[in-house]
Amino acid sequence: MSGGNWLDDSIEGLLLDVSGVLKNGDNVIEGSLEAMEMLKSMNIPFRLVTNETQVSTRRLHEQLTKFGYDIPSNHIVSPAPLIAKHLKENNLRPHLLVHPNVLCENLL
Repeated sequence: MSGGNWLDDSIEGLLLDVSGVLKNGDNVIEGSLEAMEMLKSMNIPFRLVTNETQVSTRRLHEQLTKFGYDIPSNHIVSPAPLIAKHLKENNLRPHLLVHPNVLCENLL
């Protein structure tokens, strides 16, 4: 980054949290739909991240779509599928305690 205004530098991509940025519970954050459309119109790559452990990525994508967001499901990154991938790749076999709502994430 230059020493000037950060907007003068090119943005290579953004990571955005879902909770508190796009939605608050069952409510859309004011201005977030327009902000996401602006990001897309500016061709700025982004991924949505969440620490949600009781809702599957599929269900979260459905909820965001219902709210009016046009976001590919593979742009949502949540912890359960990531840890499952890590465990499989490293041949680890821990005893997992997961919320039943995320079992559809192919964790096993």
